[in-house]
Amino acid sequence: MRIERLTVRGFGLFNRGITVDFGTTPVAVIVGDNETGKSTMMEAIVATMFGFGDAKDEKARRPWGAHDSYSCAITLRTKDQALIEITRDFGDNDVRVKRLDGDRETTLFAGKASPRGRSADTERYSAFLETTFGFSDAEVFAASIFVRQQQIETSLSERMRQIVSGSLSVDYEQARTSLEEKFYELTRFNPWGTRHKEKDRAIELAEKARDEIRLMLDEQRDAEKRLDSVVQKQHEVKEEIARLKSEIDVDAATLESLGRFNRLTEDIERVRKQETSLRRDLENARRLREKADGIHKELKERYQHFDTVDISFQKKLVQVGELQDEQERRTQALSVEEGRLEVARKEERAIAAVSLSVLGAIAGGVIGFLVGGATGCLIGVLAGSGLGYVVSRAIPSFPGGRAAAAETRASMLRADIEDIQERRETLIHEIESLCGTRDVAAVATQFEEYRTLQNQLGGAEEASKTFRPEQEIEREHDETVQKLAVLQMQVDQLLDAVTSLRNLRDNVQEAVSLETRLKTSCDEKRKKLEQLQTRYGQSEVEIARLTAAELEDPPVLRERLEQKERELTQLKLKRDAFKCAIDVLSEAIAEYRQSYVPRLEEEISSLFSRIVGSRYSRIRFDESLQPQADSAERSGIVPDMLSAGTRDQLYLAMRLAFARQISPGEPLPLILDDPFSNFDDQRIAAALQILNAVGDDQQIILFTHDRGLATRGALVMDLNKAAAL
Repeated sequence: MRIERLTVRGFGLFNRGITVDFGTTPVAVIVGDNETGKSTMMEAIVATMFGFGDAKDEKARRPWGAHDSYSCAITLRTKDQALIEITRDFGDNDVRVKRLDGDRETTLFAGKASPRGRSADTERYSAFLETTFGFSDAEVFAASIFVRQQQIETSLSERMRQIVSGSLSVDYEQARTSLEEKFYELTRFNPWGTRHKEKDRAIELAEKARDEIRLMLDEQRDAEKRLDSVVQKQHEVKEEIARLKSEIDVDAATLESLGRFNRLTEDIERVRKQETSLRRDLENARRLREKADGIHKELKERYQHFDTVDISFQKKLVQVGELQDEQERRTQALSVEEGRLEVARKEERAIAAVSLSVLGAIAGGVIGFLVGGATGCLIGVLAGSGLGYVVSRAIPSFPGGRAAAAETRASMLRADIEDIQERRETLIHEIESLCGTRDVAAVATQFEEYRTLQNQLGGAEEASKTFRPEQEIEREHDETVQKLAVLQMQVDQLLDAVTSLRNLRDNVQEAVSLETRLKTSCDEKRKKLEQLQTRYGQSEVEIARLTAAELEDPPVLRERLEQKERELTQLKLKRDAFKCAIDVLSEAIAEYRQSYVPRLEEEISSLFSRIVGSRYSRIRFDESLQPQADSAERSGIVPDMLSAGTRDQLYLAMRLAFARQISPGEPLPLILDDPFSNFDDQRIAAALQILNAVGDDQQIILFTHDRGLATRGALVMDLNKAAAL
């Protein structure tokens, strides 16, 4: 079968219509750039034959501009040279099928055939497609002879398998599926695999119902045993509760007495510490008072004369000492200056003696020479020098010399010493008038002792302020002693009343430890008592439940159990029968599949090898009918493991084989939209060679943007030029 003409009266961008005559060439090429209408023209072919399965697609393919019609027509020539024209108006899905014999037309179908409906017309049109093409499903068309751009991938679908195997009249796979559905109505367990159904089926539900009846019988038998056991345990719990209550009462009384004893001993210890502290405070207060009284007495007896002095008195004592020290320093300085004066005087006298002796000798020599000549000169020299020496001894010093300066300093020091002595005598006189003595050192010592006693008195009085009044402390101490006696008496009374505590009188720590242990023991017993009381209450509830339980009569339960066992046996027999039928049918399907799958594998392998060469030895289908390739290096190569180009070449070989298998008597056209986008040049040449060879028996329509391909087939139309028109 070949498509001779496509007439588009309004479809997508062809709003003004277009007609394509495909001729009789093996490979008809329609070339055009992007958006010139290649894909639109292909979709028009499919839509004319099968309609739009989705209303959105129908709306999307409406003519884009002004148009007179939204329809298409396809003229087909069958193998016996009959012409058939299929016309579809997409507005209302009105389909007309005519047989053209020259000027005579025979209507083969006329009606509303929408793939989205289930009308009688649709059923009749589907029957026409089945008779003419071997199928009426657009999905089979798209999976075999119709290849959209970038959608060359295909698979051996269930519908394709039926067509290829020729099992359209009897669907054995569907029969097996129906048997499996009935099988799984009986049980959820899958005997052919590990994946089971999630929900229970009839057999599992019947088994649960049977088990429930068995459980009810077991519960009835166990009810009486359980009731006796619960009653017995309740009696034991009751006795244990009574025993624990008695022990808790005794322990509580002992704990109360022991607690009172410990509180009294704690109070006694606290009061004793308080008494000790008060006694210590009282002793300290008395000691400070006695110390202050002794200091007052000593101050009055020995140092009362200092009571009237003011702060200047101490300054005067200090000044006397300072003046005495200054006088001693000046006296030492005067002694030094007097020594210097004596030395200076001796030096000046020696110099004067020599000087006057020389002058006297010279004067005497001159005078003696004048008077007596040489002898007179000698006598004059001796007399003159002796006179000079005598005169020098008579002169005390030379004015302005060192001795005069030393004399001046010594005079000043003497004057200072006299002034200091006068000031010191004045201060001593004032001190004597106050103390009755001139012994300043003794007065200073007494005054320092006086000040020390004053400081001690101040400290004692300040320390006394930290204590309460002595009478108040003494009164509180007496009260504490009385309180201690009362507490001790209470302890004696308690020990007389509770003799078991007497051995704890002198062991307070043991009493405290015993109270702690006894509290812990009581708490544990109370907790255990609560647990026992809870258990007792639970046993009451359990007894009430067992007593009030409404159980069916055992004979009735046994009858129901037998009936459920018979029902379960019947269900299992049905299950086994269905399993046997499924196993037999599966074996038959496997044998039947071997009748067409190897043939299909052989044809795909041959076509694939012609395209890609000898690298891949075989194409085969696995159990789920998915293609796998075998090579010298490895086997079981799935399509995802191939390169994009090789994968597309595998799918092209599969489509060529599918197209030849689904219509061996009436080969259908193979329509391709740029199928070689991932092919290299060598494999494009090989694929075109196959298409040309196939084209002798099967029409090949190739839509492409590659103008180089137009030279390898008959160019039917250049859509660029058609668009320009």
